[in-house]
Amino acid sequence: MKKSIIALAAAAGMMATTAAQADDFTYVSGGIYDWGNSDVYVEGSTRVNPNLVLGAELTDAADFTLRVGGMYFVDFGQQQDVDTFLQAGVSHIDYPSNSFDSSDTGVFAGAGFTTKFDEFSRFIVDARYDTVLDGFFSVGARFRYEFLQNLSGDVGYRVNTSGVDNEVRVGLTYNF
Repeated sequence: MKKSIIALAAAAGMMATTAAQADDFTYVSGGIYDWGNSDVYVEGSTRVNPNLVLGAELTDAADFTLRVGGMYFVDFGQQQDVDTFLQAGVSHIDYPSNSFDSSDTGVFAGAGFTTKFDEFSRFIVDARYDTVLDGFFSVGARFRYEFLQNLSGDVGYRVNTSGVDNEVRVGLTYNF
């Protein structure tokens, strides 16, 4: 499990350094994650073009959980300091069972918005539907505060339906 986290962090770091434009969505992040029996997470993303961000997230929830997907920014004519996006991707969960090992793979889709309060802080809100674990809806909010150049504190909370545990994260984010 630890080797997978290190490999994902290295891959995300390489993706991020190849990005043509460094910004708030070209980063590597990791920290403490609580969803069921989990402990840590690592994630990263890179902006491919002005509208498309690709990313991946690996947590140790169950045996492990992996989400890979993207965000596509769209202009709905809202204020210039608010960016809206659509998101989609693939999610996979491996979880132990008393009699056999199980896993579930599905897709997720949703929408959200992000805004900067000032030059040091960013707020991200999204809602999505994920088909794993017989399907569930979730709404999440994250807050990032840059306390050193390119290094931010990251805290988030996600509410899930259908008996799926809510998610809490606290970590550090390094922007490239």
